[in-house]
Amino acid sequence: MSQKLTFQNGEIYYQIQGSGPVLVLLHGFLEASFIWDGYVELLSKSHQVVTIDLLGHGKTTVSAPIFTMEAQAEMVHEVMKKENITQAHLVGYSMGGYITLALLEKYPKLAQKITLLNSTSLADNEERKALRDRAIMAVQQNKDLYVGMAVANLFAEDSRTLFAHEIEWIKQEAQKTSAEGIIACIKGMKFRKDHTFLLHQNLVPIQVILGEKDPVLPMESQEFLKEIPYIKVYSFPDGHMSWLENKTALFHLMEELL
Repeated sequence: MSQKLTFQNGEIYYQIQGSGPVLVLLHGFLEASFIWDGYVELLSKSHQVVTIDLLGHGKTTVSAPIFTMEAQAEMVHEVMKKENITQAHLVGYSMGGYITLALLEKYPKLAQKITLLNSTSLADNEERKALRDRAIMAVQQNKDLYVGMAVANLFAEDSRTLFAHEIEWIKQEAQKTSAEGIIACIKGMKFRKDHTFLLHQNLVPIQVILGEKDPVLPMESQEFLKEIPYIKVYSFPDGHMSWLENKTALFHLMEELL
């Protein structure tokens, strides 16, 4: 069921399907809740599944010069509050994972369990921040060209041919995102906090799913997770787009992790 919620200067678009324990699915940058469609159909048989178009994306209409991860988290909190959701398993993909950790920091009791998919608790380093700045310039010069390159670069190299049709579809969806929304999110990711300290606090069960050929989040950058006994780490053999590149395996893993 599609819903809307007034937030700041616009409306948040979200959907709820099924009944049972609550599962909140948060998409990544340049996407919208459509990435979860196949998962919702199956997971809603046993859970109440909530998907949200994050700030700057999809049918959500809020505008701002920067969408911080804290602002995104506050929006998710408002959706949960409206729906009388007191606790949920939060699944955050990529940017959605950054938002999930920001939500955990401010509202720790809302999280029953957390799954970070192709995401990290680390803040951007200086090299990554410089890449964000270049991305902003690219969006300002030619948004559609930037989107096309950015989407393709999320896949493992050998996946780009295999998923050529899906890549074109995702590009078309991503190009619906306004330049202003893209830039506001890039700025929000650039200045996000490091939330690694939350992983050490063992507030809730946290599992991390990584891609062995992820061009955005190299496996070696996440070696520190092995030193945190509370964190369970899983991996798939492909790139950053595990929700698509490893769809069947991810669904079965999510079933186990629920």
